[in-house]
Amino acid sequence: MTIAQLVDWGAILLAATVPVLAVRRFGRLGIIIGGLAVWFILGAAGPVLNALDPKRDAAVVDSIWILGGWVGGLIYASMIYALLMAFRIGGPRLRPRTNEDVTTRNG
Repeated sequence: MTIAQLVDWGAILLAATVPVLAVRRFGRLGIIIGGLAVWFILGAAGPVLNALDPKRDAAVVDSIWILGGWVGGLIYASMIYALLMAFRIGGPRLRPRTNEDVTTRNG
């Protein structure tokens, strides 16, 4: 495995996990944060990969990602938000905990 492949896989894994963490932490605001994070991470990975692998002729694809990749990032983060809310996994609580919730949970 070459350094370029490691950078490529690392960027993909980072771009896939940062929006999940952002949406779980910030809720709807995390959609914007996560979408922009995907755009920035993958946008920064393109020139690094071009420098590491001169045979990779993807300057046009990288330019298209720089111009419109934020839309893909927002769509990805929105799908994560929808899945988390559909299954109620993580995310901000819709109402604060009361003392009754804590006492009934502790038995």
